Amino acid sequence: MNMQFELSAPEVLMATKARTKVRESNMEMLRIIAMTMIVSGHIFFHGLQHTVRPTAFYMGASSLFVCGVNLFFLISGWFGMRFSMRSLVKLIATTFFFTAVNIGVALACGVNLELQTYLDTLFFPVSRGDYWFIMVYMCLLILAPLINAGIEHLPERVFSNMLLLFTVFNLYSGWYGNNYVNQNGYTIIQAVWLYCVARWLRANGPLFDRLPRICYLWGFLLFSVCTSIAMMATFNFGWYRYNSPFVVLASVSLFLFFTRLKFQSRKVNFVAGAALGCYMVQDGIFGHSYLYQQIEATYLGIIKTHPYVQAIAICVALFVCLVAAYWVVSLLLTPVANAFGRGVYSLLERLKRLRAKSSIAS
Repeated sequence: MNMQFELSAPEVLMATKARTKVRESNMEMLRIIAMTMIVSGHIFFHGLQHTVRPTAFYMGASSLFVCGVNLFFLISGWFGMRFSMRSLVKLIATTFFFTAVNIGVALACGVNLELQTYLDTLFFPVSRGDYWFIMVYMCLLILAPLINAGIEHLPERVFSNMLLLFTVFNLYSGWYGNNYVNQNGYTIIQAVWLYCVARWLRANGPLFDRLPRICYLWGFLLFSVCTSIAMMATFNFGWYRYNSPFVVLASVSLFLFFTRLKFQSRKVNFVAGAALGCYMVQDGIFGHSYLYQQIEATYLGIIKTHPYVQAIAICVALFVCLVAAYWVVSLLLTPVANAFGRGVYSLLERLKRLRAKSSIAS
């Protein structure tokens, strides 16, 4: 992601020296859309897994939400990432912050949590949490110097050939062949691959300027429909995996559409800064231990007590309000999380200086 870390992310910087001072609002808007896709998909997948999920409606609608994670990895590769201990510490600290918030809200709602949950939050805020994306992203951040150096020093043709082979491996051997390395796209392999794809797309931008940008938006819709048709024809949820060919093509198409938009908006950039926090607010301990069950119970209550058309209208309205609520809460908490992350890093720096002084004195 073009995460600037202030929770927007761990210092992802422009790969080129001529880095713009103002974030590109077209890509920030894409980040907002991608996160909205993710939280919407979670409501369907986790909150309505025993009701809506087995239906044709789910199979059709979910294809519009499944691209969100891929888009974040593509954005990361488009801008490039630069590792620093500051970025890593802030990522871990903010993950701890949002996990602690989740625990507090869960306890307030009467959820009983095991002692191991508190120990994991204290000592393994990333590794043993509910945020699989953060685990993969942290690894991608650590590997970024190695990946960048490899891409920059490979001849263009060699990089293209390598990426082609990587793509075949990921889609054919991984998705279709169920290769253990990347069966579903929830892996560091998927992140590295999409990072490299985005770098290649940026280096070969003129190739994609030949088509009107609206074609890429239509491409997103077309491949999303293909995902739905394949799902309904086979009842195989494998078509919704992040490394499914149609999902990948839909992701890249929507990504290319937004790379060809150019505009600046402080409001868009401000909202996009809460994207990562929005994910942590929703899909943490509180969501999995309490909120998702309440979503399903509320849905069943509405369906059973209202006429069908009225029930659907109410559910859609509540769905929109819930997604908006995630964003509002994240916008309120993100500045606090950023301050906490900065404070943790400053504290570690002070301890480091004190240790250095003690060593000199002794």
